[in-house]
Amino acid sequence: MDYEEKVTMHSPKMISGLIITAEITGWVMLVLYLLSFASDMSSLAQNFAMAWPTSGVMDQLMFIAGIIFKPAIAAFYFLTMQGIAQLLALGVDIFYNTDVEYETIIEEVEEVVE
Repeated sequence: MDYEEKVTMHSPKMISGLIITAEITGWVMLVLYLLSFASDMSSLAQNFAMAWPTSGVMDQLMFIAGIIFKPAIAAFYFLTMQGIAQLLALGVDIFYNTDVEYETIIEEVEEVVE
């Protein structure tokens, strides 16, 4: 079945646009969160003695968790957006059947193993 014969409910240009948008959004979010983290670190470095909690171990752990929170959220958003972009690209590959047939891959792997 050729591409012209397939009935689709989407536009290939729209999917490509979504892939690019997801990748760019992931990078922008990562940069913004890391800039915010760098700003927090610079203010913390200037006032570390006053900012560090001395009351107890739990307060110190919460302070460290608060520092790690922004980079962790940045990584989560970045990886999520990159994963969405990769899944969309995989869907386009499957739709257009641009991947090599599985039999060909199996034959090549068997040749390498032997």
